[in-house]
Amino acid sequence: MILDAIIAYFKGGSSLVAEVSVKISRITAKAEQAGAKALNFGKGIGNKIANSAQDLYKWLEKEFLELVEAVKREIF
Repeated sequence: MILDAIIAYFKGGSSLVAEVSVKISRITAKAEQAGAKALNFGKGIGNKIANSAQDLYKWLEKEFLELVEAVKREIF
């Protein structure tokens, strides 16, 4: 009877460790997925900002060049 209790204790303990290990693995996998999604989101935002900055620069450059041409026409 004591031996049965000891065996049951150790079997129950090992299954508890296995369950915790499985749960930790699932949490780790979900954290990795969330990290990958956050990284992709960050890259997407960075690309959008870079494209917007380039578009803004091109627009400002065009406006400046048009202003310079207008001044040249007025002077000459």
